[in-house]
Amino acid sequence: MHQPILSNYPLPTRLALLGAFAAFIRAGQHQPANKQVSAQTVLLALRAISQTHMLDGQPDPLADEKGQRHILLRRQIENYRRHDPPPKRKLALPHIAIKYLNVTRADNNPRYQAIHDLCTIAWFYLLRVGEYTQTTQTARRRTIQFRLEDVTLWNHTQVLHSTLPLQTLLSQCTAATLRISNQKNGRRNQVIHQEATRDVTCPIAAIIRRVHHIRQHTSDPATMLGTYLTGHKHVAKQVTVTDITTALKNTVQVLGLSRYNITPADISSHSLRAGGAMALHLGGVPAHTIKILGRWSSDTFLLYIQEQITGFSAGLSTQMSSTPLTPNAAIKPTLRLLPS
Repeated sequence: MHQPILSNYPLPTRLALLGAFAAFIRAGQHQPANKQVSAQTVLLALRAISQTHMLDGQPDPLADEKGQRHILLRRQIENYRRHDPPPKRKLALPHIAIKYLNVTRADNNPRYQAIHDLCTIAWFYLLRVGEYTQTTQTARRRTIQFRLEDVTLWNHTQVLHSTLPLQTLLSQCTAATLRISNQKNGRRNQVIHQEATRDVTCPIAAIIRRVHHIRQHTSDPATMLGTYLTGHKHVAKQVTVTDITTALKNTVQVLGLSRYNITPADISSHSLRAGGAMALHLGGVPAHTIKILGRWSSDTFLLYIQEQITGFSAGLSTQMSSTPLTPNAAIKPTLRLLPS
């Protein structure tokens, strides 16, 4: 294009260019895989064009004379949306999987120790995967991983220093707080707090093991919590999303959870956050408390667990059958017997 400012083109030409660009993105021709993308991805690409023009002081090229997205573009996106496959959300991971990961925790392998501990922490603290795993160097994201300095260990109301011996921390620590520097929703300096359970899946013990392992090799407070050091040279590495997902899929396979309609294909790193939310809900924790702990700004946590509707529907049929026949409780229906 010799003229990058689309508003300089007549409307038919502008719509043709935008429609062709949308089709180009839809077909995945902007990426090496050439794989069709969703309608939402196309919409984001078109919004980027709008924002670029408006930031340059130009009119929105996607808008009609009323300032709305032109009907032809709306219909094109809607057509893509109708042909998109239904979303298949990953299932929530039950507590038995976290127990298995802790029981089989390898004491002589720093990598697997880190993976299993992080799975436990993420499940109990409802963490986003980007908050405890490494991303690529080129990826741009708002969420920052938890660091050593973001962890506070408590003995009731007293702060415990993280340099104390491992067994001292494990015996005296009653709770742990994670402070969030920056996260997906843009909120800073939020904290999440959990107490010790004193069992094999205790999330506080998992945090202590992470802190102790890192402290053995470095005192840098900015060290990521997902860091582990391995080999005789103590090379620092970080747990990745693939590491977490692989461990969870293997766990589901070994435990035979397919009998509960949970297969490895249904599981990803997001299943930890969903599993914690599911456990809280089935434990009778109010929805607003789950939202606070998971730092959701809406009821989107329900989308994480809607596939496993069994827990949600428990008791609903009884409640439905006991509902009065009339919607207005002030009206008392009278049943009359017909003469025989």
